[in-house]
Order: sequence, then structure tokens, then C-alpha cells
Amino acid sequence: MKSPYIRTHLFYRHLMRMIDYKGWADYLHDIICHYELKPKAILELAAGDCTMSEHLQRYYSKIYLSDLSKNMLKSAKVSNDRKVVCEMCALPYNSRFDLVIAAFDSLNYLLTENELLLAFREVSQVLSPVGIFTFDVSLENNSIKNAKHLSRKGKSNGIKYKQTSSYDSKSRIHENTFEIKLKNGVVLSEVHKQKIYRFDKYFELLDETDLQIIDCFDFFSFESASETCERVQFIVTGRSKC
Repeated sequence: MKSPYIRTHLFYRHLMRMIDYKGWADYLHDIICHYELKPKAILELAAGDCTMSEHLQRYYSKIYLSDLSKNMLKSAKVSNDRKVVCEMCALPYNSRFDLVIAAFDSLNYLLTENELLLAFREVSQVLSPVGIFTFDVSLENNSIKNAKHLSRKGKSNGIKYKQTSSYDSKSRIHENTFEIKLKNGVVLSEVHKQKIYRFDKYFELLDETDLQIIDCFDFFSFESASETCERVQFIVTGRSKC
């Protein structure tokens, strides 16, 4: 796989400046406490520029960070030697983790069911017997409601960018195209695609693995999720624990 974040890392923090990462990290911490989990080692998949882990470090000290984009990991303010460039579908770890996190619809970047299934199976290999895997995904109502709001312009560190967002309900692909003007005047383009799977598809695919869903919440809450939600939070564990 090839990371779409070739130039976007140059202005990613500016692009995401309105995201409440602290509140998001607090929500994840609440989930961890809810299940009385005391993780000794945490793995964040698709960690990007590691902003989430910057806030999670208030609660946990041993966090391993992985992402397909070397540039995104290099731009992180988190300073540790636990950053690894890898795909979610091919995790290089031999050790087990008590908690595995995939935040901000990272799994939606896996564009085929086979890729998504491979990622789930990879997680099952690195999740400890008493561990929890939690991830959020974007559903169709999120794309329908918010696609037009994601069409925007910005400027950061002398770099200008224009984001155009669209959703194709037939292919269920949400596409974000970035037109990027660098300081030297060179204009480049990046296309980021996400697959908006049906809500029940996650249940179907996880049933083909050694993982099992124990809860699924409407995002930022502990209320039961459904297909009508915009974003949902899955709580998954190994079948031996259930």
C-alpha cells in the first residue's frame, strides 16, 4: 500500500486544528476505565502525526505508534523510539498489546473488504488474551451530512491548500482532493479515498476472525450504535475472553 499523505503532513495540524483531540483522548480513557483495563503496552494504528497519543500520554506511558506514512510520523511532536512505519494489514510486531487503538476513521482508508479483514486478523495476532481493540469508523450519514463542510481552503507555514470533498453513494467512496501550492509556487494534488462500509459489514468481517465485538457505541457516548449514526466506536476483544 502507498500512503496518500505525501504532502498533506506539511499542513496537517492546521487542517485538523478544530478537532478536540484532548476530548477524544479522554473518551478513549473513559472506555478503558469502563472495562477496567489497565494496559501496560498500547499500540496505536494509523497514528498519523501522533496528536492523539500526545494526549493519551497523560494517562499511559508505554505507547507504540505505527503509520503507513513516514512523513506523518516524522512530523510528530511525540518523542520516543516506538514509531514504526507499517501497514495495518501487515503488522511487524512479535509482542502482545493490552490495548490496540485505531482512531479517527483510520480503518475507512482500507478500500476493500479483504484489506479490512486482513487488518482485523493482524490485530488478533498482536492483541493480548485480556486485551481490547477499540476503533471508530465513519458511516454513510457522516459523509452525506458533512461532505460539503469539508470543502475548504487554508494556509499554513507559507503553504496554501484547497480541499474538495465528495461522496459517491453508489461506490460508497468518500474522496478528499487536496490542491497544494508549495512555497516555491509548485502546485501538487493529493487524493485521499475512504470506503464507507455498511454498519453490519464490520460485524460480518469480525465474525471471520478470532475477535469478537463486545460493544458498539454511538461516538463520544456509551449509547448503543446503529446504522443511522454518523460515527461509531467498536469495542472488540479476543473470543477466549468472551
